[in-house]
Amino acid sequence: MPLPPPAWLLLAAFAIPAFATSDAPAQEDPSGGRQSPAVGAADGESVDFDDAEAFNMLQFRSDSMRGNSVFKLPFAYSIMGPGGSLVARLILPVTDPCPKELIVQKGFLQYEKVPVEVRAEPAVGHGQFSLDDKVFNTMAGLNYTISSPHPAFNFADRVCDARVDSPSSAVTAYFALTRGRLSVPLPLASPCKIVVVGDTGLRIKSTNDGWCKEDMGKPETLYSAKTCPAENMTAEYDPTKVSGLFQSASKSIDPASNGWVWDKVAAEASWEVRKAQGKAVVLHVGDYTYRHEACPMPFPTELTPEQEETRRVFGDCTAVADHWGDTSEGWVADFFQPAVPLLRAAPWVVLRGNHETCKRGGMGWFRYLEPRPADSATFPGATSNHPWCVTETPPYSVDFLEEQWLVIDSSDVSNEDVSIDKTPEQAFSAEDAEAIAGKPVLPLGAKCEGEDSGKADLWMVSGLLDLVHPGKRHWIAVHRPVSGLTFESVNNAPNQLYSFQCELANTMNLANITIDNVPAIVSGHVHYFQLVQYQEGTAQIAVGNSGTQLKTPYNGEPLGLEQVAGTGATVLGDEVVNSPSVGQWGYAVLTTRPSGTPTMTAKFLSDASFQGAADVNAELPPRTFSIPGTGWRVV
Repeated sequence: MPLPPPAWLLLAAFAIPAFATSDAPAQEDPSGGRQSPAVGAADGESVDFDDAEAFNMLQFRSDSMRGNSVFKLPFAYSIMGPGGSLVARLILPVTDPCPKELIVQKGFLQYEKVPVEVRAEPAVGHGQFSLDDKVFNTMAGLNYTISSPHPAFNFADRVCDARVDSPSSAVTAYFALTRGRLSVPLPLASPCKIVVVGDTGLRIKSTNDGWCKEDMGKPETLYSAKTCPAENMTAEYDPTKVSGLFQSASKSIDPASNGWVWDKVAAEASWEVRKAQGKAVVLHVGDYTYRHEACPMPFPTELTPEQEETRRVFGDCTAVADHWGDTSEGWVADFFQPAVPLLRAAPWVVLRGNHETCKRGGMGWFRYLEPRPADSATFPGATSNHPWCVTETPPYSVDFLEEQWLVIDSSDVSNEDVSIDKTPEQAFSAEDAEAIAGKPVLPLGAKCEGEDSGKADLWMVSGLLDLVHPGKRHWIAVHRPVSGLTFESVNNAPNQLYSFQCELANTMNLANITIDNVPAIVSGHVHYFQLVQYQEGTAQIAVGNSGTQLKTPYNGEPLGLEQVAGTGATVLGDEVVNSPSVGQWGYAVLTTRPSGTPTMTAKFLSDASFQGAADVNAELPPRTFSIPGTGWRVV
């Protein structure tokens, strides 16, 4: 039985802040575990505590007492990188230089100094940016007499990186700043919990912003928003013209309220992490920012019949104000501020979603979240001097002792002709289940069966098999599901059950991707929770319900897709045996063990005003992942 911690350590846990100097900014220690230099250690002192579990519980109690959840610079967090590496990332005010080193303590009086590099300099006074190794300037051709010279990619901060090769052997890691020190979370060699969140930002997606005589279209802005031709612009703002998908900033967790509750999900998920006592890692499956354009203002208060019909997705987004776009203000408001307790609780594994393409939030993605170095040899055009983005990035693996996460960039797929998140869907009924009984589920998209489908996306999985370590469990982490289910109306036809995304399935089939010992494909993209398990194939998990506007029926009915299981319906010849799907906000927890079957628990928010769904629990027996035959292609 482990010995209790000494009295001095118990007292120190409640007395010493994460910064060891009194004039330092208030930020709680993010570790949630044994790695915190704040517990029992002032500057220049070390922690010598052998019982990691007791130390972690001590830190859990200390952190919960401090409870600071405000995003304030400087701010530090950590991201799992290729192999077993860890990226300690620091965001600073524009006035502060990057520190010289990250201090990593690996034992009693054993310290390693890891050099810190500038990842991204401030970008506040010019419009230069790089896209796939081509340099552009948003100021070029600007009419200064009627336009604002505010650059499109405005980042009022400095970002610094330090890379730790063997983070699981460390006890603490902290940036040595002039005013104190700022610690980052560290992983264990074998985390037992993976807390999964995804699709978290507040949605603003206009088809008409009130300034156009008819629905807007192309060309799109640098943020991929629709525009209005000059000849169609109105002389005055007309709120009756406003249409699109808009999410309210209210904090109601009732899906019918169309609120935005990423902060509540992050807070709940952070408690889940902390209960694991330092043995958890967070996985975000992508889509961090959704506010790619301004909210129409003043937002309509007296709705037209057309607006009233879509009230469930027509929320007053006025509170967004000017905190939008691929800028530091947009990223802080849409992602960082709500995520503070979860960023402080554990290291993250991050996936790139379709809202992190170069024409949405891609500049911020490579600035704040991409774990690989800003190296032009890896990413053409990468530089610390100005914002940059590349369209295609190769896969990499995040390795733990028994588990391996294979991370795939599916942010941009070719020939996608049907958007999965364009509108809410209708409920899948018992009659629909009867109609699909014993039948094959069709792919979503008219181009899925084409002979060339998937060929243009082979870059996504190039080199993937070379990353696989035999003897480990392999989790496939990709933003877009490979074999999810959705009930859609395509081209105004009656709703039908579809499998998605065929483009990924075809790409993996063409690349002959076969991987043993895979418990699940873990994704997001579709805005509800879903687990699809098959008679023979690998399970598909989608966690796209952690904050953004939910893809639930207009009238608030349950999705009903759980009724697919047991009908004999098949996807590429494999029968669906379990298909729980819940259109409420929440997160999932994957539990792993060195021996035994991994499990999944999906959790949903509840409070005094709304009773969330019961947990969804499932075992995830590892299977061999492959796409049979020629995939969806008809050859």
